[in-house]
Parts: sequence; C-alpha cells; structure tokens
Amino acid sequence: MAITVGSDNIKQFSNVAPGLSVAILEVEGPASYTTGGEPIDLSGIGFGTTLHSVSVAGMDAYADNAYVVQYINDDFSDLDGGTLAFAWQDGDAGALVDATATTALNTVKLRLVCIGY
Repeated sequence: MAITVGSDNIKQFSNVAPGLSVAILEVEGPASYTTGGEPIDLSGIGFGTTLHSVSVAGMDAYADNAYVVQYINDDFSDLDGGTLAFAWQDGDAGALVDATATTALNTVKLRLVCIGY
C-alpha cells in the first residue's frame, strides 16, 4: 500500500522562482512496511513534472529505535514512482538494518522537504 500525499499533507508550499517550488510535507509512516521501501506518491503536491530533491527533514521518535529514512527514485520525472526506505540503527552492531515486516510505522510522523517544478 503506497503512501499517498495530498493537500492535507502540505505544511508549506512556496514558488521560489519561475519554475521552481519548495514543498514541506508531513506524512505518516506505513501501517505495514514493505521490505526494501514503501511506495510513495508525490504527484498530488502541486509540482509539474520534476523533482529535484526529496529529503527527510525530521521525524518523531519511535519506541527505542532511531530510524533512518531515505527517499529513493531512479527517475525524478516520475512523481509517483519513489519509495521511502526505513532502516533502524542497531545499537549493538552499529549497522543499519532494513525495517523488514515492521507493522507499526504509521505512528511515525516525517517531515519531507521537496524541491521541484
């Protein structure tokens, strides 16, 4: 199940120059995480055809885990084809571990900064 972003997720949207916009979004993690990354649809935020950058600006703490979240997309003209990959920091080994089959990430709120046009 993809994370779909719409107008209710937009905290701020600014046209900073002709053809260049910045959107700050707040989204919740998935209720049932897909191994390797949860699909996210950013086509509803008001950009035309291209994403220049998507970064995770902040997030809520989740239990005792410190999550690292990355936006992954191999085609930035595909606004609905990216994924959010969740990993957690293994305190003992210090390694990042994919959040495989995690089922309660919908309590995690993320702030995403998106630049596009």
